[in-house]
Amino acid sequence: MNDERINRIIDILEKNEGIAVKELADFLQVSQMTIRRDIEMLKSKNIVKNVSGAIMLNRDNNNASASYSLLQHLNEYSTEKEIICKKAASFVEDGDIVYIDIGSTVASIIDYFNKNLKITAVCCTLNAMTKLYKNNINNVYMLGGKYQSGLQMFYNENNRDDLKHIRLTKAFISAAGVEGDSVTCVNDIEVSTKQTAIRNAAEKYLLVDSSKFDVIKPYQFAKLEDFDYIVTDNKISKAWRKKIKDSGIKLIIA
Repeated sequence: MNDERINRIIDILEKNEGIAVKELADFLQVSQMTIRRDIEMLKSKNIVKNVSGAIMLNRDNNNASASYSLLQHLNEYSTEKEIICKKAASFVEDGDIVYIDIGSTVASIIDYFNKNLKITAVCCTLNAMTKLYKNNINNVYMLGGKYQSGLQMFYNENNRDDLKHIRLTKAFISAAGVEGDSVTCVNDIEVSTKQTAIRNAAEKYLLVDSSKFDVIKPYQFAKLEDFDYIVTDNKISKAWRKKIKDSGIKLIIA
């Protein structure tokens, strides 16, 4: 059993009310047989269920001990992520044009925006768009395209071209790994949009919890030096604090 893949399956199901085996297999780039084995294991622990051919989390499961070991990693840094987003939101000013990157972590920054500020928000994910709507932020530029359910992202090749024409005051960017000078993500379709947002922003903020440092993921989209600010939690190591300071990047501890 691949624990990382299992955690990713649960993460995807957390964000979707139902998803087909084939779609899971395509997104995770494994065979349908592999996904079916993972799903059978999760079903045996009463963590997921199959409803009319769609796989979904069994939210009626009251046996917390059965799912705790698999969900622990996903939930371990939830407090830190919220603190990071709250801190990052404090830098948003009246008149800003802000880019909200892919991922549930960065989208949470929207919950902490000062409601009295007049800003323009740019995003390409359903979760960010939903939060912007709920928080009554009406001046929104949504990048369109085909919906990628695992990322909750709308994507097409024109995303980066559309974004080229928007001058951002601030870009809030997420990453799955930071190692050496490399900043990486899990999915290749994230790369071009992230890179364009970074290039077009006057100020670039990298929002990562401390667990992401010394982690390598498959796709590099930036160098550490591409960012003006790194916002993280107080569990970041002394070695990384020194490295960031020596790089001339402003480290913000939430």
